Amino acid sequence: MVSHIPKAKAREICKQLVESGLPLDFKDPNDAAFMDNRAAFAKICRPDLHEKIVVKEELEKQEEAAVEVSNPKLKLLLEIEGLTYTQLCQLSVYDSVIPGICMNPGCDYTTGVEPDQSHGWCEVCETQTVKSGAMLVGII
Repeated sequence: MVSHIPKAKAREICKQLVESGLPLDFKDPNDAAFMDNRAAFAKICRPDLHEKIVVKEELEKQEEAAVEVSNPKLKLLLEIEGLTYTQLCQLSVYDSVIPGICMNPGCDYTTGVEPDQSHGWCEVCETQTVKSGAMLVGII
């Protein structure tokens, strides 16, 4: 249940948000500006949640740093697509098309494929050697 905030309190919060440099025009909670500033936002609007958010962000950073990617093709796919290991795993679960990479040595062709693709077409090598990120991670 959302409680009503009096106008005076709302003005005070807005003033603090502007002073903190938090952009007020973000629309998507997954927007980088929002993600970078969610702790600042919580500190002002929900001090009771601020510490939990800061701790959660730190744990997420530690988990991502702890993931050791040993497969060179998976490492290359993540680098080319600009994804983290966790992001690729999330895509594999929620999207019907995810990044895949040619498994031939020396080829770095990437394309969008279904998560269960293990023999997709490589337009560079002209072989059926593209494997999805989900297959490389071992989700499928």
